[in-house]
Amino acid sequence: MSMNGVSLYALKNEMQEKLLNARIDKIYQENRDIIIYLRNKGENMSLYFCFSADNPAFYLTKNKFDNPKEPPMFTMLLRKYLTNGKISGIRQIGLDRVISIDFDTAGDVFDLDKVSLNFEIMGKYSNLILYETKSGNILDALIRVYPDMSSVRLVLPKEEYTLPVSDKKNILKMDFEDIKKVLEENALQPLSKSLYRYFEGFSPDIVLDILFKLNLDENINYSSLDDTDKNRIVDEIIVIKNRILNNDFTPTVLLKDDKPFRILPFDTPRPHDKKIFDSMNDAVKFFYENRAFLKLQTSRIHELEKKIKNKVESLERALANNQKDMLKASDRESIKLKADLLAANIYKIKKGDKKIIVNNFYSEDNAEITLNIDETLSPKQNVDKMYNKYTKLKNTEEVLKKRIPHIKNEIYYLNSVLLNLRQTETIDEISAIRKELIDGGYFKVKSKKKIREPKLKFREFKSPSGLVVRAGRNNIQNDELTNKLAHKSDLWFHLRNEPGTHVILSSANETVTEEDIVYCASLAAALSGKTIKSDIDYTEVKNVKKIPGAKPGLVTYKDFKTITVEPIKL
Repeated sequence: MSMNGVSLYALKNEMQEKLLNARIDKIYQENRDIIIYLRNKGENMSLYFCFSADNPAFYLTKNKFDNPKEPPMFTMLLRKYLTNGKISGIRQIGLDRVISIDFDTAGDVFDLDKVSLNFEIMGKYSNLILYETKSGNILDALIRVYPDMSSVRLVLPKEEYTLPVSDKKNILKMDFEDIKKVLEENALQPLSKSLYRYFEGFSPDIVLDILFKLNLDENINYSSLDDTDKNRIVDEIIVIKNRILNNDFTPTVLLKDDKPFRILPFDTPRPHDKKIFDSMNDAVKFFYENRAFLKLQTSRIHELEKKIKNKVESLERALANNQKDMLKASDRESIKLKADLLAANIYKIKKGDKKIIVNNFYSEDNAEITLNIDETLSPKQNVDKMYNKYTKLKNTEEVLKKRIPHIKNEIYYLNSVLLNLRQTETIDEISAIRKELIDGGYFKVKSKKKIREPKLKFREFKSPSGLVVRAGRNNIQNDELTNKLAHKSDLWFHLRNEPGTHVILSSANETVTEEDIVYCASLAAALSGKTIKSDIDYTEVKNVKKIPGAKPGLVTYKDFKTITVEPIKL
């Protein structure tokens, strides 16, 4: 879980400044997430409660969200009690991951003038609970907890609200000796576990930072330390306590493979890719919106990828069957020869014959050949049957000569779409590919509403000599870039004999260096998903022609050169 109690404390402090006396305008629910629209001091904002099982959190945002046509019952209840009311307080329960937001109601809901909304951040068990502030009686919860679900704590209307059970200690209420006592009581446990297990608000990353700063092994236990190191541990916890009380935070997001990984209240001393923010809300917003985007991106890519792969597999089966039929059709001349021989010897066929031996007058030695006969048919019917078989195979071959290249082109095209899909960086890029597939008739949409066409810019780079280099993000862009935008004397680069991205080096009236060519070829390899040395063809745009009637991005080209390059790192 990424949100720790200390980071939550920093976020709570920021929220107090922003949200006190904010008036509630609207309340929406999107899937399980709750969005409360607020107005305060002339500013509109949204308080977003995220219920992702692995990363629950809440933060302020100015993003817009869709309003479901039929709001769930809990949303209706929140609207009933909170709309037009105002926020009168924001509290954190110690350093635990429980935030309590107090509201003054509009004054016309069952004589209740104050209600509280508690957000409990507990992974997949996270919950949002509305209760009467004075009596503590629960009005309702996003997730009700019944007796058969928990014997310790019920979360149901009319039940008294109780906090989640916790035996952790709040360092804000502890001095040096208090902290030391807790550590001594658990002296045989590894410090990486005891610090996390017995102090509120600490996450594994905060603990690792403490141990790294003190140059202590994470598996060492308190009892094995000398007095100096024991005191250093306590002193470092006191430093954290004072930083919390002084609101001295450095909101930090740890990155793994350039993706948000953890949120920390302080900069980490460990070597780690990271991003530092001016406010905890900005850090949390960055973290969760990026994670949400990655989750949505993965989901949509998977959906399209599955449909494309299913279509490719279907086409590959059709191709294999057609190639078998083509092989059979290639034997048609031997069928015609037999038909000719049978027709020439029709007078020799007697009723009930199953075969006949004749001389093959087409061969140089006039060799004998045995012809099978259908005894249920007349001699003429046997001849007609064989000629009909020949004609059918001939017609089949003519059809397959057109169909097989078409199927191959379609497989090539869909593999290029798969390549483009795996290179996407934004939802708009995914949407553009989805629209391309819909326009191509690969799948239908139930809605009659016109599909929005995202406006995407070409990928743009600079060559070593400073020339503009552009690349398409999908096949529609590849078409537009090569066939409309590029000048005839520009250089066109493409992966040899495989689906790939069109790369254009704008070279009109400019000197192109060898470094430019190597760079563009390496770029074409990288954008085409290559990780090893690859062959790249390049030629002037005037030598590249769109195949009439073909799918987007499919071209033929001539007068090209080939260069073998390592793909660049993007």
